Amino acid sequence: MTHTVHYWPTSFREAWCARYRIQQDRYARHFVRKCLRRRAFWLVPFLRVFRPGYFILDLEAASQIGAARSWEELETELEAFASNCRLRGGLLRNWLGIRLSGQRVIRFAQRLFDDAKPAARPLSEAPADQ
Repeated sequence: MTHTVHYWPTSFREAWCARYRIQQDRYARHFVRKCLRRRAFWLVPFLRVFRPGYFILDLEAASQIGAARSWEELETELEAFASNCRLRGGLLRNWLGIRLSGQRVIRFAQRLFDDAKPAARPLSEAPADQ
């Protein structure tokens, strides 16, 4: 059985930038700021000073997510980010959850592409043929 991919009319990055009226070179930082878990907000200023490279994993994920052109590609990038966090995350990222929220990313994507979302399955379920 073949699984059909439903492509969006634009990339995630293009839709995000149009929605928030920002230049594409500002996308990654804007995306990370909007999609961080709520518990991370109070730590951001401290991490920028004391661990300036802390959000590199999140910025890399933002770049990969920005290239997504379908729900399937978005889900793949979120799974890769979760795996990367488990492997390279550390105490703050894994135990305290100071990172992007996959649920927040999905909610933003639903706002951007709700009309393009296939009703066949929720994002958390894998297709039956895999």
